[in-house]
Order: sequence, then C-alpha cells, then structure tokens
Amino acid sequence: MSSTDGRVLGQQVSPVLVFPDRTITEFGPIMSASFNFVSEMPKQGYLGERFQRYDEVYMGIEGKLDGHMDNPRWFDFIFQLIRRQQRLTFFKINLSAPFLFSTGATKRLVIPDISVMVGPLDVGGRAEYVKHSIDFGASEAFAKT
Repeated sequence: MSSTDGRVLGQQVSPVLVFPDRTITEFGPIMSASFNFVSEMPKQGYLGERFQRYDEVYMGIEGKLDGHMDNPRWFDFIFQLIRRQQRLTFFKINLSAPFLFSTGATKRLVIPDISVMVGPLDVGGRAEYVKHSIDFGASEAFAKT
C-alpha cells in the first residue's frame, strides 16, 4: 500500500501528558499507546414482552502508554503522582494525542483530568532498554481539529 492510502502510522501519533504549567514529554519516548472507549450495553426483559430491551451507557476512557526511559525526569513524575495519590498535592494531568492523516488533516484526541496508575518499571537485561508503563482512565474524551 502507498503512504497516501489514508491509514495512520504510529509515527503520526504523538501522545503527551500535559500538566497545568508545562508539557511533560522528556521522561522518555512512547513505544505504544492504547485508547479504549469503555461502554456498557445493559439489557432488561419485561413481563409481556418477547424481546430484551437494550440500552447503551458510556463509561469513560481507559488506556495505556508504554515507553523507554531516557532520562531521570521519569522518577520526578512517579513521585509527583505518588504525592498526588496521597493527597499531599493537587494537580490535573491531561493527555493529548495528535493524529496526522496523509490528507493533511489533523485530529487531536484530548483526554482531560486523567487518573493515573503507574505500572512496572522493567529492567529486562543488560542489553535491553529500561521500559515504563502508565495505565490511565478518565470520564471523558473529545477530538479537536
């Protein structure tokens, strides 16, 4: 397939965590990102009806960022999160991920006020890069042009 077939490559998506006072990107390159729009489809049966009734409920968004550590800023980030989780400080973190299309169009997935669970810090071996992982969730997400 040609590069103009409209599909988006991973190199055309750049997720970043945004603090109120600055953008945090310097703790390492992101290897992979996943965004899961969580919904539920409850069903209910009623007397006198022959079929189930279905509904739909949006539950929020969840996801994961995996990356390589390339400087000590990662540890500052982890301990800022721990202080926030202990309610010793308060700040919001937003996640922004621009998607660049081959047509020149751009959409930015914006996820405000994410809750973060820092995952493992993986030191795999002598010849492997140190990996980090962040799981996140939020009530809402939207796309901006």
